[in-house]
Amino acid sequence: MAPPPRDRSGYNPTVYRQVSTGSFVGLAVSLCVSRFGKSLCLILGALMLLVETLARQGIDVLPAGKIKRWAEEVDVRGLILKNTPFKISFGAAFIMASIYG
Repeated sequence: MAPPPRDRSGYNPTVYRQVSTGSFVGLAVSLCVSRFGKSLCLILGALMLLVETLARQGIDVLPAGKIKRWAEEVDVRGLILKNTPFKISFGAAFIMASIYG
């Protein structure tokens, strides 16, 4: 399927929407990570340790079959190439908020 024709005026509302949404979401996520960073890392680390301990005893907590099927169905190239303005503005806002926030 061919991409939509480009507007020569340079105004594309989809790009502006993605940039503004990405910057606001990046700022919010960065502030949440900085606020709850240590406790979040502690909880995730304890959860990983618990899952590994249970797996060593033969108790499967994570559905490995479903995860494997999901990973095969993921279009990695699409994840990389789609919504580029959102990802760039998200990353820039995340970095700026983590440095200055």
